[in-house]
Amino acid sequence: FDQLRKSVPDWVLRRILDEALQQREVVSRMVVSHQNRLILTDYDNAVIELRPLEMAFYYLYLRHPEGISFKCLADYRDELWRYYKHTAVFDDLDKMKESLERLIDPFSGSANQQRSRISKAINEAIDGRFRKEMAGYYMIIGPKGEDKKILIPRDKIVWEVDW
Repeated sequence: FDQLRKSVPDWVLRRILDEALQQREVVSRMVVSHQNRLILTDYDNAVIELRPLEMAFYYLYLRHPEGISFKCLADYRDELWRYYKHTAVFDDLDKMKESLERLIDPFSGSANQQRSRISKAINEAIDGRFRKEMAGYYMIIGPKGEDKKILIPRDKIVWEVDW
């Protein structure tokens, strides 16, 4: 900065700084496509790749901006099942039901496992495109034992799917 200050006039330096401050990174819009893809349109159409159970879990949190505690997931069993059936491409309903029951069991650790996988997929989608801090808007976050939520402003979500 000192070398730049010595080499260019003050008015040029002020203009450079003003432009840099105006180019703040934005929270990208997220398109939830008919093909169950999560596309971050303002991040070069980055796609968050999730498996069916992860996607169902993510949809639940996208649909509930107020947040949901992991210990209350059983209250959302029917909604999760609807999302899971919509995202899954296999027919073994018994295995799907077992996976869902593990997910909503607060003692299984499955919810934390799904959240961790989702966070990893989000980081992979954003990696190298924008600052890592921007990923926090798309992750399921919240203190241990309290409600978890996704911070993305809901006006930034474009739902192409209908339930």
